[in-house]
Amino acid sequence: YKSTDGGETWKHLGLKETRHISRVRVHPENPDLVYVAAMGSPFGPSEDRGVYRSKDGGETWKQVLFKHPQAGVIDLVMAEHDPNILYASTFELLRRTWGLKAGGPNSGIFKSTDGGDTWTEITRNPGLPSDNLGRIGLAHSKDMPNRISALIDSKEKNGLYQSEDGGENWAWVSDHVGIIQRPFYYYHLHANPTDGDDLWVNSQKFWRSKDAGKNWEMIAGTHDDYHDMKFDPNDPDRIIVTHDGGVSVTLNGGKTWTQRFTQPTQQMYQVHIDNQFPYNIYGNSQDHYGYRVPSASVFGPITNADVDFIGSSESANIVPHPTDPNIAYSMSHLTLAAGGGPVLRVNLKTGQWEHRSVWPVPTFGEGQDKAKYRFNWHAPLLIDPFNEDVLY
Repeated sequence: YKSTDGGETWKHLGLKETRHISRVRVHPENPDLVYVAAMGSPFGPSEDRGVYRSKDGGETWKQVLFKHPQAGVIDLVMAEHDPNILYASTFELLRRTWGLKAGGPNSGIFKSTDGGDTWTEITRNPGLPSDNLGRIGLAHSKDMPNRISALIDSKEKNGLYQSEDGGENWAWVSDHVGIIQRPFYYYHLHANPTDGDDLWVNSQKFWRSKDAGKNWEMIAGTHDDYHDMKFDPNDPDRIIVTHDGGVSVTLNGGKTWTQRFTQPTQQMYQVHIDNQFPYNIYGNSQDHYGYRVPSASVFGPITNADVDFIGSSESANIVPHPTDPNIAYSMSHLTLAAGGGPVLRVNLKTGQWEHRSVWPVPTFGEGQDKAKYRFNWHAPLLIDPFNEDVLY
């Protein structure tokens, strides 16, 4: 999608079948020259993935890089000192309901020096791992035009790699535990545009290195589960970061941040309503709590004082009792992870939270062979409409 009025209106520009787009890069001097990195569908093979280029502001597109029907492009870097230089990383991925295959022979790094007309694979250049790779994050700073950094998932030796000659030769730098967590899920790497030694990694926590990746410090004051960030090109101390709690902004290079509640945004998993008047809305939110919020308030606008907390965090469902407004049943990824598919019976009048487990033995932290039953992240929960004592 494209907006020419600051986000007031949007126009669909195609590439529908790419399904999942990881990066959009715009030429700094020619806004009609646009590159899109597309992962494609994670659920099966497809030709609609790779790098696409438009020379007319998104009206038409040409696929300029394609590796394999099961490997899309997870990251794309445009060198700011020379926009004809592009680096792209492919990621072989197959997701099934019962598991995930992340990585394979078609994951790798590619480079173009002619604006995407031709590409050279540099995956096996000296210094890089020789095994099948997983997800790869890339970073480049105009402060150091010949350096390219890569955060690489590899069984042989994963972690941060760097090249000082445009990707010809590489050296391993770090496998700090904070930057290599859950590589299929995180692994985005960023470089300060005015200081090539200033590297940032979005991971379960937020990490920064001021010495090109040799040492890392955790940046506090925001949230958990970081997914992307952007430097203000005119003021690199001004940074916006996105995470599971929403968005945070710093104006002083990460010393302090806006709190996650300053933007009215929230990711809800499932929504249910009860039979009250006015009716209430129930739902679990990403990395926060389960809520009951009224659809209307007799005192005017709905405020935080009208909100009740039910259970904790993410996924699954909160189902209200059909006749008792004080009772609700909650499931979340936290209770599911504990094993046995426990349901929380929450009494909003007394404050009691009681477990109603399908299987009463916790298996959190153990292998799946110890679990009697397995529950999906979005395990359904339903009260029988004809018998309120029956739960499914």
